[in-house]
Amino acid sequence: MKIATQTSAELTHVAKLIENIPIAMLTTLEDDGVLASRPMTALEMDAQGALWFFTDVQSSKVGRLRAVNPGLLRATRRKLSRPCQAAPQAR
Repeated sequence: MKIATQTSAELTHVAKLIENIPIAMLTTLEDDGVLASRPMTALEMDAQGALWFFTDVQSSKVGRLRAVNPGLLRATRRKLSRPCQAAPQAR
């Protein structure tokens, strides 16, 4: 995974923890309230600490992510080669 230089000591620590872990579990909330997890390969950790994954923009997981992160739609239009981004939740 490509890891950009991070903007804080905390993100640098996270980057070091995950640099040798090729598979991440992407978890979404289903319509019935059940958590659904699927393995995905992280492609990049950008300078803001966001992890980028490659997936089909029409997939159901992208729709579920858009439900909790409306900004994802702007990200998919801006970076069509990397349409699915999971941003860090804790700061």
